[in-house]
Amino acid sequence: MSNQINKAKESIKTLSNKETRTNYESVRLANAIFKVESKTLSKVYKELKTAEGDLKNAITEVLGKKTLPSFAEFRTKAKEGKEFFSVWDGLNMLSKFNVKAQLAKKAKTQQKREAKKTMEVVKKAA
Repeated sequence: MSNQINKAKESIKTLSNKETRTNYESVRLANAIFKVESKTLSKVYKELKTAEGDLKNAITEVLGKKTLPSFAEFRTKAKEGKEFFSVWDGLNMLSKFNVKAQLAKKAKTQQKREAKKTMEVVKKAA
């Protein structure tokens, strides 16, 4: 967990336990709660799902011809044991649904490997 999240959790704990808060402390509490909640997997998914404009176009490119998965499918691609996520993590999870792009990447890597082996054989023969 990042230091920012740890600090936010500490702020929530400290400020929640106060019986009376000043206006400034209430703002700090609300901000800390928002900071922690905005990093949950469901919040990241909701942000990606409700994206508009250029962001939506970029998400469509990431997915390829696949449609946006359901939250249950999206959750299966999350790293096990990870508690907090960013939009970057969410986009990387979405890219895992684009099987065609993954296969193209593997094929390109394999072609490079084969070309390297072929060049080594040619150099030995010469």
